[in-house]
Amino acid sequence: MYDYYYFLIESIKAPLGYVRSSFVEAVSWPETWTLDHDKQLLILSCKVGLAERTTAMQATIRAEVERGEVPELRKLKSELFAAYSADGQHVLDMDGCAVDKFGIKAFGVHMIGYVDTTEGRRYWVPRRSRAKMSYPGMLDNTVGGSLATREKAIDCIVREAEEEASISPEHTRKNIVPCGTLSYQITLDDSGRPGC
Repeated sequence: MYDYYYFLIESIKAPLGYVRSSFVEAVSWPETWTLDHDKQLLILSCKVGLAERTTAMQATIRAEVERGEVPELRKLKSELFAAYSADGQHVLDMDGCAVDKFGIKAFGVHMIGYVDTTEGRRYWVPRRSRAKMSYPGMLDNTVGGSLATREKAIDCIVREAEEEASISPEHTRKNIVPCGTLSYQITLDDSGRPGC
């Protein structure tokens, strides 16, 4: 943890995530934040509810994107993602561009599509657009996406299947088969920089 700060909310005891020291040093933290460099703590000083914490977090992220001096915060994704406390309480929402920077857990859905033919099973493995911000030109899941705040996994995969593969919601709901859960940690962000 020598290169990380604990990301905390003032009224919650356990860390929500872990933030690289270089990111902490690069951001101009407004007065809603407290930094303790000796203990390596980054604390959102907002004791009140979800809406107020979300507003404080979004204002910080938006200000940094507009300032344009932190390469990791280049552009808002305009999708909110939930941050949960260790006991599962939904404590704030934040723009997707900052989820990895604050080291919080993110959730997503992934689907591999296939068709059984007389020649055997055929998998649909697309290549990502070279214009994509994350992992341009690489092979990908048939369909995948991040789970937005308050979105159910089934609704997310139905939405993504229609958006990314033009598969009707009715077809997806009728044919999708859940196969399990996978947890992983990525040590590099979408830009190839150290992540959380």
